[in-house]
Amino acid sequence: MKKKIEISGLTQKLKAFRESRGYSQNQLADYLGIERSSYTRYETGETEPSLFALKKLSILYGVSADFLLDIHMNVNYKLQNDITRKYKILRGYHLDDFIR
Repeated sequence: MKKKIEISGLTQKLKAFRESRGYSQNQLADYLGIERSSYTRYETGETEPSLFALKKLSILYGVSADFLLDIHMNVNYKLQNDITRKYKILRGYHLDDFIR
């Protein structure tokens, strides 16, 4: 028995989008340039879609790859990382380095 892969509901989203748009697995496999069995494994979680496939699917469905993968970047997290990065750069300097 193959191990199932679960990326934050990706398999359910792929199936729901496909069904809501009235596409068959064959149609999506053709769109992606893969075998139908490969696409089926995306929906069952047996394999992960490639980045190329995720990009094409996100374009087809009008959503971001982040949405398909359920990635939520917290703006405060980004800001904190930016501040931390700048602090690490500046901590090697002294105030006298800036006053000339």
